[in-house]
Amino acid sequence: QLSPTFQGADQFQETIDRICQLTEGMPLALLLAAAWSDTLTLAQIADEIEAGIGFLEQTKSDLPLRHRGIRAVFEPTWQRLTESERLVLARFSVFAGGCTYEAATQVAKATPAILQSLVNKALIIRTSSGRYEMHELLRQYANERLEELDLFVATKDAHAEYYRDLLSQQEAHLKGNNQNESLKLIDAEFSNVRSAWGYKVSINDLEAFMISLESLRLYFLMRSRLVDGRSLSENAIHALHWEGKQQTLLALQLLSIWMRSDTFTSEFRPEDLDSVQALIALAKKHHDTSTLALGYMTQGILYSHNSEYDHALDLLHEAQTIYKTIGDNYNHAFALRSQCLPAMFTGQIERAHDLANKAYSLSDAIGDLRGSAEALYLKTIQEHNDGSNTNVENMLQVVKMHEDLGEGRGLSISLGAAGMIAWMHSNYALARSLYIRCWEQFERSGLLDGLLSATIVRALIHITDEEPNKALYLSLHALPICTNLTYFEPIRWCHAIARVNQGQYQMALPSIYFSMQQIIAAEFISILVKMLALAIILLCEDNKYIFASELAGAILQHSPYPQSWLTSWQPLSAALNRARATLGDDLYAAAMKNGAGQDLFVLAKSTLSELETWDWREIPTYSEQLQIEYNEHTHNKLALKEKLIAFHRKNLNTLDGQEFQH
Repeated sequence: QLSPTFQGADQFQETIDRICQLTEGMPLALLLAAAWSDTLTLAQIADEIEAGIGFLEQTKSDLPLRHRGIRAVFEPTWQRLTESERLVLARFSVFAGGCTYEAATQVAKATPAILQSLVNKALIIRTSSGRYEMHELLRQYANERLEELDLFVATKDAHAEYYRDLLSQQEAHLKGNNQNESLKLIDAEFSNVRSAWGYKVSINDLEAFMISLESLRLYFLMRSRLVDGRSLSENAIHALHWEGKQQTLLALQLLSIWMRSDTFTSEFRPEDLDSVQALIALAKKHHDTSTLALGYMTQGILYSHNSEYDHALDLLHEAQTIYKTIGDNYNHAFALRSQCLPAMFTGQIERAHDLANKAYSLSDAIGDLRGSAEALYLKTIQEHNDGSNTNVENMLQVVKMHEDLGEGRGLSISLGAAGMIAWMHSNYALARSLYIRCWEQFERSGLLDGLLSATIVRALIHITDEEPNKALYLSLHALPICTNLTYFEPIRWCHAIARVNQGQYQMALPSIYFSMQQIIAAEFISILVKMLALAIILLCEDNKYIFASELAGAILQHSPYPQSWLTSWQPLSAALNRARATLGDDLYAAAMKNGAGQDLFVLAKSTLSELETWDWREIPTYSEQLQIEYNEHTHNKLALKEKLIAFHRKNLNTLDGQEFQH
């Protein structure tokens, strides 16, 4: 109405929604905001409203006073309040997103009678949950009055102190029985926490907030709100003046490292180790055992994600020992869990099992539901990898635990693992269903773990659908952005299958060879049989039919998966049929029987020797293959991630023509 030339409301719907939220639908405020649409973009209008109500003023003298601006609307009401009501209303303006009764009494100094009076006047709203809220525009008006009353600094200090203490008190609950209740409490108060943090950063006085840093770290990790954690920590690092505040700076850098934990799989910064080492030295100097243990644990996890597993195990064990000594059972269990994957990747299978069992028992004993779910996931993965139990139901139990807890990262990872296991058992309908859920979880959280988990299952689905080119696209784009073996090995396997399905045996060889080296060292039988199945096809191409048949016999004897997985895969069944036709039934059967009686890992080492005779050493790396595909010299990891996301979204509903109903 005010701007006849305005077009394209649909494309700006998100910004329009933001303006409506900021004004809370107040008709006059919307009218005043719309008057700027010929001069400013909608995003600029929203930013200006958020900055202060002075923007929503109109200078036209022909308008009634009460229609010239939001201040004029609130002014008569303010004048009719008692002095005590004005003081409470002004102090109440420091709350972001409302507050509890306790916070209102402590920060705004509200008495029950004054609070009731303001509620009756509809200046403060009591919600069905028992929280107290204020219209955003009224809050901005009251905040201006707070400054005029010279109460701004004292009230903001009280607000920051209240939420700092509230956060600090949650640490014990986050580490034990009241985990869910504590998380919900912080959820409700997070806007206040962020506001208090921002205020302390703005006055260069964040030291007092350090007592709540562990609660923040745990909250961000448990809720998978790592983006919020990065924003808080890195903004503070860049904004504060650090002279004489080394300990605070190092603590914030440590928090920032943990908030990048979803990108550990693609990002290893040497300067992170320098920061952690400096914090460790400072903790030793001040005899701060808790910070010392967290420093060791952080270092260990960084080394683990950089595939330096022996060093990682030493540091994580050191952290475990300290946490056990000081009685921090939550982090003791966390340190135990963190050692599981390094132990697995170095072939210490029994140690990995023992660590997972101890972590589960300890987490269960203290009521740490998330720790219990993570430990159960590790136990299930270990049983799958060593072939002792590959039943998908176990992983589905882990999925259910993470779902009940609302833990996004664990849910993404377990959904992806369950989807892969379901595919290995030829339960393709379940694999598709789990993929959809995994992708939806990524869309909610945006974590790299979720994207990589979904990519693995999606690539396997394309292999089933005889679309190896799409599986190849996914694997090529995913490999350069993950160096952690948890994702790297399954994606490398998908890459090898896609190459073999396309008849590109030479291009598949590096993936098969180097993956087998890693798997043999770690004794992962479940992944080993997958790679050996690919090796059989290559051996048949090289006319090594007897050895290929022996390998097939060994796989059928030792595979933790149903035989149908091997016999139903067309490239493998075609290769074995060719071997039988060439050798004859008797010689083929004898070779199969001979292989069934041999140790699978011994045969795997012999397979490596056979593959070394192939001419494949000059095959391009994954990054080089991408450069060839795009005709570019470099490829940004963020660009690869965006291409992966676009691919998933493009065909999500149809799964590329396959009939599937979510």
